[in-house]
Amino acid sequence: EADERAAALNRAPSSDGPAPEIFLSTALMAIEAFDAYTLEQTLRAAALRLPADDVLDQVFGPLLFTVGSLWHQGQLQPANEHLASTTIRRVLTWMGEVASPGMGAPVVIVGTPAGHLHEIGAMRAATTASGSGWRVIYLGPNLPAEELARAAKQMKADVVALSIVYPTSDTTVVDELRRLRAHLPSTTGIVVGGAGATSYGDVLREIGADALNSLTA
Repeated sequence: EADERAAALNRAPSSDGPAPEIFLSTALMAIEAFDAYTLEQTLRAAALRLPADDVLDQVFGPLLFTVGSLWHQGQLQPANEHLASTTIRRVLTWMGEVASPGMGAPVVIVGTPAGHLHEIGAMRAATTASGSGWRVIYLGPNLPAEELARAAKQMKADVVALSIVYPTSDTTVVDELRRLRAHLPSTTGIVVGGAGATSYGDVLREIGADALNSLTA
């Protein structure tokens, strides 16, 4: 059934295509059925037929939240969760490559600080930035401040964008953020988002970083 729905989504005209909820429900069915092909085709169809903000906020975001909740509740097997994460990561990478701006665009370095392994939020941010005209240098998860700063200086980045999910209120991350600011040129901004970002509000204000509460922001 999920495969038939994915085929119908791919045939749907872009001017009057399915609502985000249809893509979302089809993707969830594919994950539960351990059907990577249907899942990827559904997410690619959503990316092609919905505005970038809608597909990220109304398909990928709820999908990740639902998969995580089901996994924590024991209603989704670990292999299904890994299948979902791997496929979502692949589609987000493809979306970023398709939308990649030219060399004259402003540059943003995207990743997660040392100790943070959850990278899907960072990938969603990278895709959003790329679709908004930024040249994105995506570095992935778990990078120390010195490496983030070195990449930013080498690429003459305008901004370093970090996703922080878990752990929260970690003194190691506080130190990483302070070192990042110390190693960056004063002209390079820092933006931080993700479910765990608010727990670092004090240090973000201290280093002059912008805490963002949504992909649109």
